[in-house]
Order: sequence, then structure tokens, then C-alpha cells
Amino acid sequence: MKEHSIIKTRMEKLLAKLENKSIDGALITCEENVFYFSGFRGDSTQVLITKDEVYLFTDFRYSEQAEKQSKDLIVIETSAERNQKIGEIIEKHNIRTLGIEDKHLSVSDFDNFKCDINELQYNYISDDIMSIKISKSASEVDIISKNARINDEVFLELIKKITVGVSEMDIYAELTYLFNTRACTHSFTPVIASGENSALPHAPLTNRKIQNGDFLTIDFGAKHNNYCSDCTRTIGVGGLDSEQKKVYYIVKKAQEKALDAIKPGISAKELDSVARDYIAENGYADCFGHGLGHGVGLFIHEQPSINQRTELVLKEGMVITVEPGIYIKGKYGVRIEDLCLVTKGGYRNFNSLYKDLVII
Repeated sequence: MKEHSIIKTRMEKLLAKLENKSIDGALITCEENVFYFSGFRGDSTQVLITKDEVYLFTDFRYSEQAEKQSKDLIVIETSAERNQKIGEIIEKHNIRTLGIEDKHLSVSDFDNFKCDINELQYNYISDDIMSIKISKSASEVDIISKNARINDEVFLELIKKITVGVSEMDIYAELTYLFNTRACTHSFTPVIASGENSALPHAPLTNRKIQNGDFLTIDFGAKHNNYCSDCTRTIGVGGLDSEQKKVYYIVKKAQEKALDAIKPGISAKELDSVARDYIAENGYADCFGHGLGHGVGLFIHEQPSINQRTELVLKEGMVITVEPGIYIKGKYGVRIEDLCLVTKGGYRNFNSLYKDLVII
């Protein structure tokens, strides 16, 4: 399916949801969602979706680019008086109730918008947009899977550079270089956590040098063509004790059990419990404090959230992470993460990296 047809389908789905809620139009302000509904790759831009036409508002810096990337939209170049121009189009299309992205629009921007555009009712539509994005199209799956393969390739090159004495920041620099050589950037600031730092699920980058006996956790993702990937591996450095090896293989088994349980119809809570219960049965219930996973797409964290707080049911086409972990305060931690597509018959794992404990 050509890109313009994909975007048209997305708009039609959103308009159908708006109609069911008696909303006349939608203003898309989040950069990632502007891309999703227009194909435009840039910032400082809004998309106004009406029942008759779709408009893209941008400034001089992006007007030519927008006309090339968003051929099916009416591109309007404006800057200082943008809200007033949007208001004119809203009035032209007799919009009385406007859908806005409540989870991305700042309070100050919303206040300014209300001041500039009077006599308009607003309705929140972030959840409606999420419900469209939560299942990925074939083209989205293709991009995300390619990014996951880049993760695999980069990791296999990266570990060749890791030795005792190399710092976490050194590893970060090498990882950045390897992504850049593949025309990628980071999906997020990677977690590169060694020794006691690995006990912190989202450890900040430090200059700590790798030591003999360390666990080293690397949580990283490639971003290319606007889409993200996400992967985590934990490796050992030098001599590990029996307890470390035991913890590693508990996490590995917990992940395997969760992966095997993925299928359409299972609730996110139930899937989380598969890994969580196994870790608890092995004596580490208090050492796994985060959710099992999350959705990935244009954002590194999207719906569905895979945790104990949601009853959302998995459906075919969802892209999720599966990342159980054990973190022992002040000592070390282990996390193993794969990126998967929920399929009709179960799941497809985008990552192919081996999971037996690697010791360098």
C-alpha cells in the first residue's frame, strides 16, 4: 500500500471515531502524530483534520519539504499568526467541537490557543489516536523489524570492544558510532550499567570502568525512518559467582515462559504474571518492580503497557517488548529484552541474539 493510501486510511479511522463522539475536527500537535497523519518529518507543525479537507500548518523553514512529503494535504505557511490562521480554517469548516491531543499539548499552548480562538468546545482524543496506532500496519512492522535487526548487528560488534577497564561512557560512544554508521540514532538514551549500577533498572550513564566479576546490562534501541526499536542484553565480565549465574538463568527462563504465552486474547496483566510468578517462585519476588513490557512504535513507550495495572487484551499486530529483570540492591541486576509482534498464531520475535550467558 502506497504511503498516501496508508495516511488516508489512518485519517478515515480517526474521522470515524470523531463522528461517533460528535467531534467536528481534530488538531494534531504532537510531532510524531503529525508524521503519522501526514508523512511530514519535522517540528513546529500542526495538522488540522476536518471532514472535508486536511491542512498542514508550518513555517518558511519547512514549507517546501512539507509540500513534497504531504502531497495530499493543503500546506499553509504561517508563523506568528498561526493560531489565528488555524481559527480561520476552523470557522470555514464550521467546526464547533475540536479534538485535541490532551496527552501531548502543554497547558500553556492550550491556554494560548483558547485565547486566540474563542467560542470553541474541546474534546480529548489522545486515547482515540492511541487506539488507531496500537496495532501496526505491514509497513510499520517492516521498519521496526529492520531496526531490531540493526540492534542485533550492532550488539555483536559492540561486545567485541568491551574489556576490563573500558568505561560505560566509552561503550556509549562506540554504540553511538555504530548506530550512526547505519544512518540511525538512539531511540532513547541507552542504559549501559555495570556492576552495582546494573541494579538500577534505568541507571544513568557514568564513567565507571568495567571490572572483573561485573554484570553489564545494555538496554538500547535504534531509531530509523521515525520508528524505534528496543532490546536489552546482560553479559558477564570475567569470573561470575554461582549466585550471579543462577539469577541470570532465572530471568532467562522467565522471559522464555512469557514469550511462549504471547497470543491474541491474553491480557497484558496475565502475560506479566507469567514472568512475575516464575521469578517469585524462585525467591526474587521483591526484585522485579517494573512491568514486563510496553508497546513500541513512533514512541519508545506506547500502548499496550504490559503490567499488573492494565486489563488490556493483546491483539494481532501489536508490537511489544518482553523484558523481565531481577535487581539486587547494591550488588547487580539482570534484564533480558526482546521486541515482538503479536501474530495470529502467537508471536514473531524481531531479535535473534542468543540468550545463553555470555562471559567476556
